[in-house]
Amino acid sequence: MYPKALAPIRRFFEFAQPRRVRTMREFAEQEIILPTGPERGNLFSTRFMPWTGLLLDEFSAGRYNEFWITGPVQDGKTTLAFIIPIMYYLFEMHKDVIVGVPRMELAQGKWDIDLKPMIESSRNYAHLLPEKGRGSRGGKTEELQFGNGARLRFMAAGGGDEQRSSFTAEVIVITEVDKMDAPGKASRESDPVTQIKARAAAFAKLGTAIVFGECTMSNMQGRINQEVVIKGTNSKIYVPCPYCRTYIVCERENFKGWQGAKDTIEACENAAYVCQECHTPWTEEDRLHALASPVLAAEGQTVDKDGAVVGDPPRTRSFGFSWNTMYSALKDMSFIAEKEFEAVRSEKVEAAKDLMQFTWALPYEEEIEDLSGVTVDTILSKISRHPRGMVPPGTSKITVGVDTGLWWCWYSVWAWTEDAQGYCIDYNDIQVPQPDRHNPDPLNILKALQVFRYEVLEPGWMVATGERTGADLILVDSGFKNDITYAFTRESGEKFYPSKGFGSKPNQNKWTQPKPGKGRRVGDGWMITRQPGNVQLVNMDADGWKRTVHEGFRVIVGSPGSLSLYHDERVGHLAFAKQVVAERQLEEMTPRGPRTYWRQKGKNHYLDTVYAARCAAAMLGIRSIPRRRKETTKAPAAERPAAGKRIRTRY
Repeated sequence: MYPKALAPIRRFFEFAQPRRVRTMREFAEQEIILPTGPERGNLFSTRFMPWTGLLLDEFSAGRYNEFWITGPVQDGKTTLAFIIPIMYYLFEMHKDVIVGVPRMELAQGKWDIDLKPMIESSRNYAHLLPEKGRGSRGGKTEELQFGNGARLRFMAAGGGDEQRSSFTAEVIVITEVDKMDAPGKASRESDPVTQIKARAAAFAKLGTAIVFGECTMSNMQGRINQEVVIKGTNSKIYVPCPYCRTYIVCERENFKGWQGAKDTIEACENAAYVCQECHTPWTEEDRLHALASPVLAAEGQTVDKDGAVVGDPPRTRSFGFSWNTMYSALKDMSFIAEKEFEAVRSEKVEAAKDLMQFTWALPYEEEIEDLSGVTVDTILSKISRHPRGMVPPGTSKITVGVDTGLWWCWYSVWAWTEDAQGYCIDYNDIQVPQPDRHNPDPLNILKALQVFRYEVLEPGWMVATGERTGADLILVDSGFKNDITYAFTRESGEKFYPSKGFGSKPNQNKWTQPKPGKGRRVGDGWMITRQPGNVQLVNMDADGWKRTVHEGFRVIVGSPGSLSLYHDERVGHLAFAKQVVAERQLEEMTPRGPRTYWRQKGKNHYLDTVYAARCAAAMLGIRSIPRRRKETTKAPAAERPAAGKRIRTRY
């Protein structure tokens, strides 16, 4: 029998035999050949990023009907949550697929740039591409029928409802979800996402409808955040710490070391992820080692040290999943550090927005104005002409506020006139030397503070006469490792006091204005109490002094109570300004009436130093409304203090 005559018979027996349906992971690793990128020409492999195999397994497990995915940009999200599902259902399952896009113009790009090249480079499906009809020869793409009979139909968010109601399919794949989550002007029905999902309603009754949605994170109200976090399982990747073997989720607040860097290179060199359990910084090698053993767990579940998932997932038929750049084998931690450092140095809101959404896959919330209305621009508009380190004429007192931490400490120095005009003459961070980065020692905080006292506080600052003068009062935060702060202030002398803020933040006790009593001295917004070891602790009204600081930056420079910064470029004060406005005073209505409270968003160390310095000024008698002076006779020249010297004030 001739070979041509055998071909139809061979095809008949191939179709007659039962076909084993592959899982999506098997399909991807056996059929998908990457057409672009560093792995161009190679088969798709989950070994490159092992957690991608867990995600594809979940797509095929049969536990969920909807899958909503978000992650960083340029990190494989389109391949994992858009291209592979479409190709799998078209070619492995022989099912029609509807693809939802924000605009039909985008459909052409999705086909020409993403889908078609991947099909052309695949092992077995290039010959199924349409040879005739729309889209077969580069024409307008809206609906395509492949050689196996499966159809691909694009539906856009724009236009009338009728263009989304003429086609049904068992499989729906939606891209850029948040850009198509509102009804169009021509629509009298629900939002386009819901309408497109309705094209699978008949199959949903049978329990066979499948919906995929992918998008970069936008904000808290965005559809992808709602589907992943609120309606979905909010599943995340757990990886084992190379040091304590605890399975953890890598989150932004534990990415440290880049803060306080002088330039991008230093930020990249110092950056490390710090395990939230054992507090050990990871090297890049540690991170890659951890990524080799991922476990997928939903919200409410945990992972034990053996890698077993403990607990039940949420009762939902919707799978929500997100990952961030810490889980990417395509980028390293220096990439993240550079993005963090650039966002801090940039005056543009878009920089912080891009960092949150594109690197950490977190929703970005627009800034909420506090009751005093102070912003970064407000702070940066109060840059004066006096140089850094120079005490302005008319200064009455100098105070310093210090905030402490395990890896860094922060300080700011303020010169005050009698009517509480405050001029910042210096601020900076203090690196705490930790020779053993895996076992940081709190005692090194004391060493860092001692060096700060010797190199900064003891030399003092320059006055107009050319002499130098020191601070009148220094408050050092004792909220973190109070024994260290107590030891430092006790050894440093009578001008040094430990301090602690009381306010409305969740980790603070509330401030109530105390009355004078035995063993304590009380002022307006401050009180000194005696602690064990003969330590005198300054208790501060944190909310009140933060409000005073914010109001001070709103007042016209030169007015009583106004605050301003030493001369520098705006970008030089940008990180400082962001920390000063990192806390906002908000107001909400409760059954008992309005309630004001402070909410922190981001690092606030410099704000803590400023309000401590302002409180210290009040302790020295500095008021925006000065007390009336008693008339005194002019002291003889021999009795007047020399230039640059200061008579000690008691309070």
